[in-house]
Amino acid sequence: SKKLIKDKGSESVSLLDARILNVSSLAIESASKEMMRILDNSINTLDVALEGFYQGDKSTIEDIEKVVEGINQSGQNVTDYLVKISANDTGSHELEHTVSSMHYAIGDILRVGELAHNVTKYTKRKVRDDLNFSDKVIVELKSFNEVIHQLYELSKEVFMTKNKDLLGTIDELEDKIDTTRR
Repeated sequence: SKKLIKDKGSESVSLLDARILNVSSLAIESASKEMMRILDNSINTLDVALEGFYQGDKSTIEDIEKVVEGINQSGQNVTDYLVKISANDTGSHELEHTVSSMHYAIGDILRVGELAHNVTKYTKRKVRDDLNFSDKVIVELKSFNEVIHQLYELSKEVFMTKNKDLLGTIDELEDKIDTTRR
């Protein structure tokens, strides 16, 4: 059983510090750490949402929806911070590329929170309409979540260590997820 970590967006402790925006390397590091905090929270929230779905338990839905709202607010805060980093940039192509990659990554991170929110909608419907799913469907969902966790671990490693050797494996996992969703 996992516990939800409530993320109240701008009210929570944020790793984004406006005082270091003029030192782009520190600002990028700060934004990276905040993105990893949001990613951890998003994955945890998805796990709680899926467990509620498997069990037909709506008791965590309200908390999940609040957490996802906080995740989205934190994501917007990161996006705003990245814009400020770019505005303070003196024209470094490398920094521009890094910030662009981070914009792309925060979108992916927020999609995990969105997926958790979608699972809560399915849980509500499952309970409301007294729907039962075959063991095969549950096994496929659990397998799908395992692939998401593999992708999460690898993506986090690449993001924090800049180890580009893992990008091929990440692409394969993303393709596997895309194929599974169809």
